[in-house]
Amino acid sequence: MKTVLFWVLVGSVALVAAEVIENTACDRGRDANILSDLSEITVDPCPEAENGEPCKLYKGSNATVSFKFTPNTTPTRMKSTISWVKGNTDLTFRAMRPDACLYMECPVKPNEENIFSATLNLGTQLPTGLYPLKVKLQELRGRKRVFACQLFRIRLTDPE
Repeated sequence: MKTVLFWVLVGSVALVAAEVIENTACDRGRDANILSDLSEITVDPCPEAENGEPCKLYKGSNATVSFKFTPNTTPTRMKSTISWVKGNTDLTFRAMRPDACLYMECPVKPNEENIFSATLNLGTQLPTGLYPLKVKLQELRGRKRVFACQLFRIRLTDPE
């Protein structure tokens, strides 16, 4: 219980300190049938969000992606991914573990606001450039219903 409370508090602090970023709902195939209301998505650090620009993140640093969502049905065990979108392919961050309960309080209950918050390590070997990213929550088994799916952009650069 202490671990869950810790992550809820960390997620709450991240949402307060982070910047709300421009994003769009996923719109292809199963990803377009989302079973939650999503109130906002934030990235920390991202001072560029204030001007509507993609977050400028540095190779070798960490960035926290967070969002609030309210599912309209009861999910079973959930999987979380953050992926780089390249054409019709999603290239998932390998360092991120798929168990969504590592990044939010579980079990998730319908019609209640939940906070998802994952910190990513942006490796030094990643190429620089502008990247579309996708954050997604879906059931791990069964029908694999999608509970959240949003697209946003980051600019990955070398450290200054």
